[in-house]
Amino acid sequence: MASETNRGETSRAFGAGDPWSGLIPDAALWTSFGVDLPFRLSAEILSFAARRLQAQSEHVAAIGRCKSPVEALKLQLAFVTRAMSEYQREAGTLSQDVADSARPARAA
Repeated sequence: MASETNRGETSRAFGAGDPWSGLIPDAALWTSFGVDLPFRLSAEILSFAARRLQAQSEHVAAIGRCKSPVEALKLQLAFVTRAMSEYQREAGTLSQDVADSARPARAA
């Protein structure tokens, strides 16, 4: 009997006619932002970190093969320029992941 009363109170508190219902996120929104997005961002960030570490490893090996300071400086400049471009692209990718997570909530 107590569970029936609680169920009735819950349905009134979260029902369609309740003024609070618009302030409480639905399950799709919670799942999208609270579960899917963190996993998606974590996977992307780890993948990006792996690519950057691989590039850094290759760069260090290339620096070791340089025959002059000028060659090393040119190599370093190219590496930093490429890294900045990749970080900028990654920021765009992460922003797009967040935007994509918000789309199902808008459609619902």
